Amino acid sequence: MTLTRAVKDEALRLGFALVGVTTPAPPPHLSAFENWLSMGRHASMNYMRDPRRRDPLLVLPGCKSILVLAVRYPNPGKVSQDENPPAAGRVAAYAWGDDYHLVLPDRLKQLVVFIETLAGNSFQHRCTTDSAPLLERDLAQRAGLGWIGKNTCLIHPTMGSYFLLAEILLGIELEADQPFTADRCGRCTRCISACPTGCILPDRTLDARRCLSYLTIENRQEIPVNLRRRMGNRIFGCDICQQVCPWNRFADQEYDPLFKPRNTLSSPELRSELSLSPQDFDRKFTGSPILRSKRRGYLRNVAVALGNSRDCSAVPDLEKALHDPEPLVHEHAGWALEQIRSGERKQDQIMNKILLATNNPGKILEIKALLVDLSFALLTPADLGLVLEVPEDGESYADNSAKKAVAFARVSGLTALGDDSGLEVDALGGLPGLHSHRFSPDPDASDADRRKYLLERLSDKPRPWTARFRATVAIALPSGEVRLATGECEGEIVPVERGSNGFGYDPIFLIPGLGRTMAELGMNEKNRLSHRALAVRNAIPILKELLD
Repeated sequence: MTLTRAVKDEALRLGFALVGVTTPAPPPHLSAFENWLSMGRHASMNYMRDPRRRDPLLVLPGCKSILVLAVRYPNPGKVSQDENPPAAGRVAAYAWGDDYHLVLPDRLKQLVVFIETLAGNSFQHRCTTDSAPLLERDLAQRAGLGWIGKNTCLIHPTMGSYFLLAEILLGIELEADQPFTADRCGRCTRCISACPTGCILPDRTLDARRCLSYLTIENRQEIPVNLRRRMGNRIFGCDICQQVCPWNRFADQEYDPLFKPRNTLSSPELRSELSLSPQDFDRKFTGSPILRSKRRGYLRNVAVALGNSRDCSAVPDLEKALHDPEPLVHEHAGWALEQIRSGERKQDQIMNKILLATNNPGKILEIKALLVDLSFALLTPADLGLVLEVPEDGESYADNSAKKAVAFARVSGLTALGDDSGLEVDALGGLPGLHSHRFSPDPDASDADRRKYLLERLSDKPRPWTARFRATVAIALPSGEVRLATGECEGEIVPVERGSNGFGYDPIFLIPGLGRTMAELGMNEKNRLSHRALAVRNAIPILKELLD
């Protein structure tokens, strides 16, 4: 066994999920990084200008190899957590457990001792966990660990992107791995569309001045007023651009035990957080990444989240925070109070409004047609200037529809209506079902490709191919209350030629005398017969009960 192979095996034994080797050559995207700096997109992070980032040999003269390692932290879309506790905040998943700056160095030192023992001598080295001026993701890509996605994260094809990186610069030579050269983001732009502040740019960089992770962690000043509403209830970091990434939907739930979530850290109760004294803050977050924001930054974020919650019960807590000795805290508490009070003034105006929790134009038209006779104003996210995409990663249609409705209701202060649905095929054991977007070996497959793949899977199954569409509609109030309605229609899958796109599929509903596919139905018939139509119609009595 070669030294390099032995080192990699030991790294995996120690708990690292990925390990690769690269050379100390200058990073491949250095020019893009320097252009990013010149545009001021690093915000106040002036340490990013350290000239040693241009060349790892400036970090460790005499370096001959760089061992790049990755550990996994919890996937926030998979780990169970209370999605709707009273006025709760959201914390980025990497901060749910212990601070990696504190717990990873010991593991790195163990690996160095192992290498020195095998090599038979000591050598110069440097261990780093985001603590040295290196372009870590560039090095990781060059070491074969994955590619840099459009959201600027390192993405591995089977493990997703929920990684923390570490490096060991070595004064001995190991065999370098081949770079990961494939770009598997393809045409997907979910992360760009989902970012609530529009900070992700088309050139695979982001503008930190608008990034919620920067604003809630590294930023030591006020949060720009025009971005406060877009924070929602995020009080430390943001996972949105990773949660919507299809590669994280494919990834399993494994994560390093070092980062096991601490109790309540994923969704802390905001009012109690606002009352933390300096001593309480230090005690609660000892060993946690949240210490990095300092008490004044953390309470600043909590105040903004309370303002966005429009929770009237938080008024006494915010009024008390007006007297906090930290100007950053009492300024944002004042803003939060104004949001709640203005929300109370507007309450009478919004009681007859419903926000459709979707950005899908076709779905909006269909639902508006179904609710046209109601005496409620129907609003879309575009009407309010909302940029919000909620990952559909729940365990049921009810989970997904409720998540969407609650997210839009919280941000807008309006009653929101969300839905989720899927096709379930008997001959395939209920697939594709809830995760129909997964029903293809290629995450970039078009709808036509997925239809073709479905028919290929059915080709050796006896006809008829019975299937049913199921839909759930969720209605969420700003208070967090959620009510559900469902709809279902059964039919048969038949191949339908769709021109140059090849065969598609649609169920023919088993209604006497109809004999047409969903694609052939006019809007009026869809609004009488479709699964979504049935669910929305079943939701109308609930809407009237809640809003009339």
